[in-house]
Amino acid sequence: MPLRKEFALAAYNHFEQAAQRLATAAAPKPQPKPLLTSEQILSRQSPQPDRLVAVQAARVPLIEAARPLLLALVHMPGQLDAGHAGTLHGDLVREVASFQSVCMDASIRKEYITGASYTLCTALDEAAGLSAWATDATTGVNTWAGRMLAVQFHGDSRGGENVFKFMANLLQRPAEHVDVLELLLIVIALGFEGVYRRAINGKRVLDDIRHALFSTVRSCRGDGMHRAHWSVIESLLWGQVLPGELADTAQALFQ
Repeated sequence: MPLRKEFALAAYNHFEQAAQRLATAAAPKPQPKPLLTSEQILSRQSPQPDRLVAVQAARVPLIEAARPLLLALVHMPGQLDAGHAGTLHGDLVREVASFQSVCMDASIRKEYITGASYTLCTALDEAAGLSAWATDATTGVNTWAGRMLAVQFHGDSRGGENVFKFMANLLQRPAEHVDVLELLLIVIALGFEGVYRRAINGKRVLDDIRHALFSTVRSCRGDGMHRAHWSVIESLLWGQVLPGELADTAQALFQ
């Protein structure tokens, strides 16, 4: 090939590559994926001024707002008759709606409210569904399956898997999302296992998740005050709290 043609071809290739780079640079950047993919409609209730003050003054407003639901997880009854099961469900429905509403009043990010609500609903569904009273003694059917909070509020029954996917998403930028990650840590410390409850090697995998999540959240928070808070979480994570001590111990989670 004559030298002039070689130079012309090289120049053409150079400018074509440059044009492709410019086109790529000018193309609209993909938007980051939302923490939860489906758009959620959150509950709005009448203002709760006293509760709002407590939430806004808390070290972690999201966790303070979740206090009643977390304590409901702690106090999930082992025995309950059918009539009281309906009452419990109604109380939890009202409290989930109240949680969503006070979080919005406190100007907490919507995706945090949605993710936290989904996690709390899923954990409460798991705890209720595993209780002896949730299984009909005659038919063997799990009656809580028709009352699932995650389905009612979020239209989803796969939280046992999706909560951990949500967590993995948050862990890509842990310092930014540390408030939600700390709430997830508390939920796991209170016994939530999700898909790992029955998975092969589930206990080992869940132990790895506990270690990694605790280490990450503690690192993001620093080694300042609230040592009692972290000590309680450690004790809960590794089963060092006796069942009879759980209710009193759990109060330190909100320090």
